Amino acid sequence: MRTPSGHSVASMGSWMSLDRRLTVPTTAALCILCFVACATSDARAQASARPKADYPSVGDVPPRPEKPAMTTEQQLKLKKELGAARDRQATKGKSSGAGAAKP
Repeated sequence: MRTPSGHSVASMGSWMSLDRRLTVPTTAALCILCFVACATSDARAQASARPKADYPSVGDVPPRPEKPAMTTEQQLKLKKELGAARDRQATKGKSSGAGAAKP
């Protein structure tokens, strides 16, 4: 026997059992979702009841300093000193690398 849409009557029973099989997991998932939502809202309420901490919040940005840490002249001097130290290290590496025995 067939329905007007062309499905057999026997297959209609399998649709109903599929619907029942999906109802239990769906209900369980909704219950878990409600439980998690209640738990997180309770945690937020407890967090807002805490006293204010002595350290700044994540979004708080400290103000910019009025004077820079180094002047332009100090930066140039430091760059020259670092360049000279790099050059000294490079010449030491070349001289010690040339005399090393090769395996």
